[in-house]
Amino acid sequence: MENKKRYVPSRFNAISNTDDNGVVLFNSYTGAITYFSDQEKLAVMTSLKRTGTDILGNEIQKDLYNNGFLVSSVLMKREGHNFFISRCTEQISCILC
Repeated sequence: MENKKRYVPSRFNAISNTDDNGVVLFNSYTGAITYFSDQEKLAVMTSLKRTGTDILGNEIQKDLYNNGFLVSSVLMKREGHNFFISRCTEQISCILC
């Protein structure tokens, strides 16, 4: 079994589009609320895909992680399936290959 650290979206995230085409994120677990402009929206939405990301490669991803919108997980590969185990919630999700 292979283990690999990932950053995945928190299950407590709520996303709302704004009138100026930006996005507001709310995390009901941490209470964090933040706004991203139209120019930042693509980077935010890409970072919040369920598959996650291997690294925190830019300031937006670092901000998302620091405010609880992205959480650290371990990706475990076993028998053709990927299992994400969230470190903060200990939730296990299986994603079929």
